[in-house]
Amino acid sequence: MPDYMTRFFLTCLCIVWVPWFGQTEELATIEHKDAVFWDSVFSHNHVLDIQITLTNEAWDAIQPRQEDRQTSKTGPKVDFGNQFNYVQANVVIDDKLFKEIGLRFKGSSSYRFSSRGIKRPFKIDTNRFIKGQKLYGRTKLNFSNAFLDPSFMKEKLGYELYHAAGLATPGVGWANVTLTVEGVMDKKLLGIYVTIEQVDNRYLESKLGSASKGSLLMKPDSFDDWEYLGNDLQTYARYNIKAGEKNVDQI
Repeated sequence: MPDYMTRFFLTCLCIVWVPWFGQTEELATIEHKDAVFWDSVFSHNHVLDIQITLTNEAWDAIQPRQEDRQTSKTGPKVDFGNQFNYVQANVVIDDKLFKEIGLRFKGSSSYRFSSRGIKRPFKIDTNRFIKGQKLYGRTKLNFSNAFLDPSFMKEKLGYELYHAAGLATPGVGWANVTLTVEGVMDKKLLGIYVTIEQVDNRYLESKLGSASKGSLLMKPDSFDDWEYLGNDLQTYARYNIKAGEKNVDQI
């Protein structure tokens, strides 16, 4: 091949390869920073600083409503607790502002026992209303009010015990939370919450390997209604499908 052709192809290769290499290196750097941050939260006791701001309308809308559900095709409707709705909130996490994230209450007994107060368990979803918005590579995070644990240590010790036994467990840390509701309260200190990693597709892949990504993940509200309903995944909606909605093979 003539020299000028060789130089031409090498130049084209550099034009394509250098940007690709730069993007790959930048992505690896971001992923490393994300991993370092969550390691500080879940392994090195960094307490997150969370400042939540809601409009008065959002505060009214976030209040849950009762939900009735059938335990089986022929069974009666029973009280399945509360239906929690996401609302938009502005949240500052460690001095970083996240606008219009999703915020809702969560829990069963933990919510019931605290529903008359303002320190209730909740969940945030940074991706709910603004797609692609992430908190160090994550989109969802759970906050437990530890309503029966004044030490705020039971969940941390319990999950770490299972982890030491070789089981896949979510990361656990802590957060100090304040709440502002426009016209109602201003920077009300809610205090310490237990922060728990979200169990989702990202979790399945990171804890159980890439082959587990897309696996069927359910969170049934009770065990007495657990039964085989055929191959139509839509019939399993009451079992609270969290991931793998199209994975019929794992039913």
